[in-house]
Amino acid sequence: MENEVLVKNETEYTYDRYLNLNKFNMYSAKKGSFIILIVSICVIFLCGIFMILLGQYSNAILYLVLSVIFTIFIFTLPKLQTKKIFNSDEILKENIKNTFEFYNDKIDIKNKKSSSTLEYKDLYKAYETKDTFYLYLNRIQVLMVSKDEFEIGDSEVLRKLLSEKLGKKYISKI
Repeated sequence: MENEVLVKNETEYTYDRYLNLNKFNMYSAKKGSFIILIVSICVIFLCGIFMILLGQYSNAILYLVLSVIFTIFIFTLPKLQTKKIFNSDEILKENIKNTFEFYNDKIDIKNKKSSSTLEYKDLYKAYETKDTFYLYLNRIQVLMVSKDEFEIGDSEVLRKLLSEKLGKKYISKI
């Protein structure tokens, strides 16, 4: 049946979900950027070690301190971003609940402020993690579908549906 709901899910968008999204974006979805940052930190650290070997201790301290600061920054950035977003957006503070209804040919999304319909071809990418499906509308906009909030179907049904509809645009990270 074309109009049958295959999967229904109601996901509440909380601070913790956004924090997990920001971590995912930084460490998994945009892995290339993260690798470049880590390599850069390693180069700075090795420059510090090299300065010690050359006897230039003040330069060595500068490089080593910079590598520590950048390391701390990289691993605290998702939390800082999430706090900034939540402190500046009154709508997010309300913990909006999105209801997702997945059909064979479309996805209906509803919350107390709006509703919309997407076709699968409109999705840029979809990622699956151990606890969430991230549906990217483009490189920035993301819908989160929690794996523990299914009313109809389950994560296995949604996994098969997204894999079938999106092909290589569906990526499993579990």
